[in-house]
Amino acid sequence: ICFEYKPADPRRYSLVRDVGSTLLMIEECGNSNLGVLLDFCHLLMAGENPAWSASLCIRKKKLFGLHLNDGYGAMDDGLVVGSVNLSKTVELLYYIVNSDYDNVIYFDTFPIREDPVKECETNIQRIEQLVGLVSKLDEVGIQEVLKEQDGLGAANVLWQVIIA
Repeated sequence: ICFEYKPADPRRYSLVRDVGSTLLMIEECGNSNLGVLLDFCHLLMAGENPAWSASLCIRKKKLFGLHLNDGYGAMDDGLVVGSVNLSKTVELLYYIVNSDYDNVIYFDTFPIREDPVKECETNIQRIEQLVGLVSKLDEVGIQEVLKEQDGLGAANVLWQVIIA
């Protein structure tokens, strides 16, 4: 069973609105079959770093599902993957790919004027390309800059892989 938190919308306020309160709720329930479904737009709405939230859930072995999409942060925009927050998407995928996560990854996008089949195809293509980028991060030294907690170095490694 997955719990998908969302800070607001359609309600103005949600009691379980972030990764911390969600993990605490799940822990206190005490059921091994209860976990978190992270939605990229909901993470942005909550002001969270998607990679950090995923890392916490992975650490607790409670990441049961992942909705990939994109947005501007204030609403659940449901845009095509990587269309607004490319670096955050790559960072999230880096931690997903380099973990023992083996559950569902699927898209939660809202094709309103777009052809839904083409939008799904675009999402699949982008994820395949971004996972390819993630595999190159280790080749160009991401582990070293992460160990040093070198933010500029990490940004430069990411830039090198995306632009190259």
